[in-house]
Amino acid sequence: MTPCPLCHLSLDAWQSKLKKSTGKDFAMPILHLSQLIGVAAGLEESELRFKRHVVSVEPMVEKLEA
Repeated sequence: MTPCPLCHLSLDAWQSKLKKSTGKDFAMPILHLSQLIGVAAGLEESELRFKRHVVSVEPMVEKLEA
């Protein structure tokens, strides 16, 4: 989780480059602070724009909602 939009983009998007250079797939979901607050408030996934993430956040969201 990060409150910084640029950090969020970098951490999410650059994981594919890291995989290419190291061969290791971290698949670490990165949420923006406002998205985490939205999950806590019960907003729909379509409102939180999870489809725009490079790395899927579904596993993390499922754990948060449990």
